[in-house]
Amino acid sequence: MYDPRYSYDNGSKANQIRFWKVEANYVVGKLMGDLLQFVD
Repeated sequence: MYDPRYSYDNGSKANQIRFWKVEANYVVGKLMGDLLQFVD
């Protein structure tokens, strides 16, 4: 179920949501922008 790219270090849930460490800046920026528009 989980993508192995996000399961680094000890595989904790906190580390799995730190996707910005492995994703491109464009992907992280797009996601953050979309989330802010969704909340607004």
